Amino acid sequence: MQLITARRGAPRTTLSAKAGIVFPAARVHRKLKEGSTTKQRVSPSSAVYLATVLEYLVAEVLEASGNSARQVGKVRITPRHLLLAVGNDDELLKLLPSQHIIIAQGGTSQFQFQLPPIPR
Repeated sequence: MQLITARRGAPRTTLSAKAGIVFPAARVHRKLKEGSTTKQRVSPSSAVYLATVLEYLVAEVLEASGNSARQVGKVRITPRHLLLAVGNDDELLKLLPSQHIIIAQGGTSQFQFQLPPIPR
């Protein structure tokens, strides 16, 4: 069995670079193969697709949390800004319902509680 290597001096092209994404598609492919309890094969294109979806979701969350940090006048994104971004975006709220997730150091969600009237 021969190993296929790149020509001398020519840099290797990664699976992520071929797909034009930043997330590591080869690592996602390896984790998909390791996580399978049955001995089924995993296509490299499925790893590229999953890495692309993960990259898109991370970009959406970071954009929304960056906007919430900028509204407060901060430059650095904190866990509180992540929690506020998820709570203010309808699509992210469907994906990550705030009553089911906990972000460490994120504080509490902004819920409007109605106190019951005091009986007199």
